[in-house]
Amino acid sequence: MKYAFKFAVLALALVAPIAIHAQVFRQVGMAPVNGVRKIAAGAAGNKTASHRQIEALEQQWRQAQLKSDADTMSKMMADDYIGISANGMVQTKQQMVERVMNRKINITRMDVDELKVKIINGSTAIVTSQVDVDGVMDGRPLHGKYLYTRVYARQQGGGWKVVNFEATRMRPEPDKIADNK
Repeated sequence: MKYAFKFAVLALALVAPIAIHAQVFRQVGMAPVNGVRKIAAGAAGNKTASHRQIEALEQQWRQAQLKSDADTMSKMMADDYIGISANGMVQTKQQMVERVMNRKINITRMDVDELKVKIINGSTAIVTSQVDVDGVMDGRPLHGKYLYTRVYARQQGGGWKVVNFEATRMRPEPDKIADNK
């Protein structure tokens, strides 16, 4: 009996943190987007209306980016939008719209993977993802894998606007670095 009690306590000590982690994961609203590789089994069934809205906005942004649709992108951005590109360029809404309109940035392929949406207090949405892109930026070829974070804020009318964006170029995998030498 003494060993059975110790075993039960040990099992509880091992299982409880896993169960708590899974519950927290569901509560913070991490969920994959349809058509993007799932990262959290079961999370798709727990999506809120806000998650679905943000996922739809991400798809709308992707399509606008691929079509160089500056009007749609402008409507999706808050007036105080700030974006930071992978090369460290800081851009306001006006600057971003002008760059898209003038084709200073022209994305021709954007494959999204591992997209996550986190809703905070119902008023802020943080999107993180990995993308593989092709295109042209400032007259130079643009190709590679990037991680990005896009932040949406709920507006007074209930809609969402992009308030912040930041991209980081991913390091090549070690075997690919060796191939480039």
